[in-house]
Amino acid sequence: MHATQSGLDLARRAVALLALGAASALGVRAALADSTAAAAHDSGVLKLYDSNGDGSVSLKEWLSHHGSERAFRAADANHDGRLDAAEVVKANSYDDRIRAAEFAGDAWITAKVKAALVQDGAVPVLGVQVQTQDGTVQLSGFVTSAQQAARAAQIAAHVDGVKKVINSLVVKS
Repeated sequence: MHATQSGLDLARRAVALLALGAASALGVRAALADSTAAAAHDSGVLKLYDSNGDGSVSLKEWLSHHGSERAFRAADANHDGRLDAAEVVKANSYDDRIRAAEFAGDAWITAKVKAALVQDGAVPVLGVQVQTQDGTVQLSGFVTSAQQAARAAQIAAHVDGVKKVINSLVVKS
């Protein structure tokens, strides 16, 4: 009974420490976000994006720096079609999250295609490489027949999230 009580006390302490750590992390994150916005404003973040010098960033200026329209629209808090310094910081943050999600999505698609190839069994998966970028899957490597190459492309095309399949498999004789 004493050992069980002792275990419960340790678990409660661990939960309390985790909660304290999470609260501290959130506080630090909020402070960093506030200081980042202030620093961005003070350091002239607009100079990086504001090519016409009008004191704000248009969608055209944002896109010319390879930003995404989705991030621009999400950061444009007052919906005026222009970003001020704080909104540019937000847009950069949104852009980073969007790119991370796309990367994770591509990795997930690659894993699902490989799993589907293994499950099907008609294609020798050890000789097939799968790469994904923006939902486009490229199959490369060697197979022993044209039917295997076609089957691999068919399998990949039916995986959720795949927009296009580039079949670069080579039939080796």
